[in-house]
Amino acid sequence: YLVLTIPFSINLTASIRGITRICSALSFGLLTYFIIVNNKNAEEKIFKLITAIFVPLVIYGIIEYFTGFNIFHKRSILVPIYEGWHVVGGFNRIRTAFSGAPHYSFVILIFLPLYLYYFIKRKENSYFYVLVLSLLLINLILTFTRITWVAVAIQLIFFLFLFRPKKILRFALPLGIIFMFMLKQILTRATTIDESALARLDLFWYGFSILKANPVFGSG
Repeated sequence: YLVLTIPFSINLTASIRGITRICSALSFGLLTYFIIVNNKNAEEKIFKLITAIFVPLVIYGIIEYFTGFNIFHKRSILVPIYEGWHVVGGFNRIRTAFSGAPHYSFVILIFLPLYLYYFIKRKENSYFYVLVLSLLLINLILTFTRITWVAVAIQLIFFLFLFRPKKILRFALPLGIIFMFMLKQILTRATTIDESALARLDLFWYGFSILKANPVFGSG
């Protein structure tokens, strides 16, 4: 379907680039699947590799928040909030090695269920999973990305409904402490409707109008 709609695109280059990215992601997924199927304990090795990458990142994420500076991008992590042309506040939004705080939060959100599952189903290394999960959740909060806050809440509710584990409830106390410590900033971020949010709403409505005008083949 994507190939068939490319000729109808208003931007041929963007459409070809988009389908290339989708094919790359699909290829990576299939490659991972075949590695796991054809190699014993391959998922363990992949999980250890992911963990080896994540642990330094989440530790650095906390350091980055308190220093207010990102060594990868060599600049301050303070993001101002505008109302009109006036700065009304700001947040130190961590991003570690990623291009932006939302990108980093989305990556955490992808792998968080994996660590939750291992934490629930495995008896060994329980304290290690608690540590990694706690660091991941702290980093997720410090990205100040509202949509991922909502998403992780849904994930935790889903896990409670699916597995009904008492283990998940152990995170209530540390998360509660973190929440109380950062209550003012979290509430300010959650209730702030800045120019960025309003611009996104405008884009969503504009995108919806394009969808209505080109319901079958899209517009690229």
